[in-house]
Amino acid sequence: MSLIYQCKELVGGSRPGLYIGGKKDAKNLEKLRQWNITHILNMTPEKDVNVKAGVPNYFEKKVDIVPAFQYKRIAVYDSPTGASGILDAAEEIISFISKGLLHGSVLVHCQQGVSRSTTAAAIYLIKRASMTAKEALALITRRRPEACPIPAFVELLESFEKQCCPESAVKRELLGPAPPPKRRQLIGPQPPTSTIDPNAKATKDE
Repeated sequence: MSLIYQCKELVGGSRPGLYIGGKKDAKNLEKLRQWNITHILNMTPEKDVNVKAGVPNYFEKKVDIVPAFQYKRIAVYDSPTGASGILDAAEEIISFISKGLLHGSVLVHCQQGVSRSTTAAAIYLIKRASMTAKEALALITRRRPEACPIPAFVELLESFEKQCCPESAVKRELLGPAPPPKRRQLIGPQPPTSTIDPNAKATKDE
């Protein structure tokens, strides 16, 4: 679990933070409590939809967990076809993280905390911290070196930046486009065949 962004205001005596993590972090109750996580954004599909790509909301139905975690799921596959799903859910992502930071810290996770969760966190930073896509990704990779969104998600972030922060367009022209993502092995679970572009290559699910 990596701290990406921290609020200036105190909540309950501590400064809430935005964290990125993977499956192992999402199910580690001790760590979630240690970092005062109150809200969890799950960027994977349900396990009954795709047993390999999905990650459960581990403590959602645990009545003995007090206070309970607030969950939200944005079902996305780590493939080019998943980009539109993230973009469509951008306002939901921003709203959930923003509200969560008013109460405590927020964990955004996918399978390994590499691609989908990185993209969701970057969307928040572009909108709320007025960063360019390049700046958001640079901050995230500095604090979480393994973060590496697929090329389609990087393009999505640049497109989102233009939509929500017109004033940053000049900034981006000066800084240049976001750096190309590191190459990753192209294997892993994908969405149902009927929804995949046959010309799109599969990517490792993170």
